[in-house]
Amino acid sequence: MEQNMSLIEPPADLFDKVMHAITREYRRFLAIRISAAVFVGAGALYAILSAGRELLEELAESGFLQYGSLIATDFRTVAASWQDYSITMLESLPVVTLFVFCALALILVVAINYSIYYLSALRKKTYAV
Repeated sequence: MEQNMSLIEPPADLFDKVMHAITREYRRFLAIRISAAVFVGAGALYAILSAGRELLEELAESGFLQYGSLIATDFRTVAASWQDYSITMLESLPVVTLFVFCALALILVVAINYSIYYLSALRKKTYAV
C-alpha cells in the first residue's frame, strides 16, 4: 500500500489553483464588506441629515440660539453674570438630539473609514491570508 501512495503525485498546478481560489474568496469577502460599509454609511448620512434638521429646530425652539446671540450683542452683561448665563445655556441645550447627532456623525466617519480600508485592501495585488 505504501508503494501505491508514493506513486500518487498531486497535479503541478494544484498550488496555483488553491491560491487562486483563496484569493477569489478573499476578494468576495472584501466586496461584501465594502457593500456593507457603504450601505451603513448611506444610512448614517440620511439619518444625520434628518437629525441635523431636528437639532436645528430644537435649538431654535429652546432659545439656545437667542442666548448665543446675546454674547455678540451684549457681551458686558454676559461677562458680568457669566455663571448664570452658562447654566442657562446648558439648560436650554437639547442634549438628547445633540447626542444622537454626534453618534450618527461617528457612525458615518467609521463607515467611511472602513470603506476606504477595504477598498485599499481590494486594490492590492497580493493578499496576506
